[in-house]
Amino acid sequence: MIQKIKNHKTLKKNINFLTKIEREKHHPLLHHIHKKLGISRKTIFYIKEYGPRSHVADVIIKESIFILILTSFLSAFGGIALENMKDIFIAILPFVILYPALNNMVGSYGSVISSKFGTMLLEGKIKSSWWKNAELRKLFSQIMIIAVVTGSIGAAASLILAGFSDYVVTSKIAIKIFGIVLLDVIILVGILFALSIFAGEHYFKKQEDPNNFLIPITTSVGDLGNGLILAFLIALLF
Repeated sequence: MIQKIKNHKTLKKNINFLTKIEREKHHPLLHHIHKKLGISRKTIFYIKEYGPRSHVADVIIKESIFILILTSFLSAFGGIALENMKDIFIAILPFVILYPALNNMVGSYGSVISSKFGTMLLEGKIKSSWWKNAELRKLFSQIMIIAVVTGSIGAAASLILAGFSDYVVTSKIAIKIFGIVLLDVIILVGILFALSIFAGEHYFKKQEDPNNFLIPITTSVGDLGNGLILAFLIALLF
């Protein structure tokens, strides 16, 4: 019983000290706690980074503020691209209905891809040959299937809703809208995956938390890419 009390006091003292260590520094105490008290390395890491006295909020703000400002400008360019196409865009009622939902879906794909990949990096699942990782390939196929299915449902819903107005939905227009939406989501999912992989590995090698960078980057690039790709395809097909 006395030994347990001593171990508890020692652990509490060590943890209090651990939460004050700077994020970038690896202190020998981490290894000592792991070996001496049998606490897993992951548990010690989360205590250090996200404990009650940790500096996680400062770190996230410090790492993310520049990226958030940059990505805000990137998102604005997508709107500028559509602004130049607004006369054609507004004339096609299904796209007016579909665009907000499509933009939201693309942002969600970016969040899921970046958060999943960031977690895989931190858990050590991504090695040098990332393209051989079965879990990553499965994630890619799942997101691609979801994107195609939700994009098709969105396109169908926009055509149905447009049909209730004075807008005439012909089979030719319906085929073009389905084609544009499917091409848009397929291209964007590919871009978001490539961006998450290369940017994630870059920040991970710099010993930064990839999630602080990837989520704002992918969601903003998704907004920008969605606007640019839609503008290009609409100009090409209409």
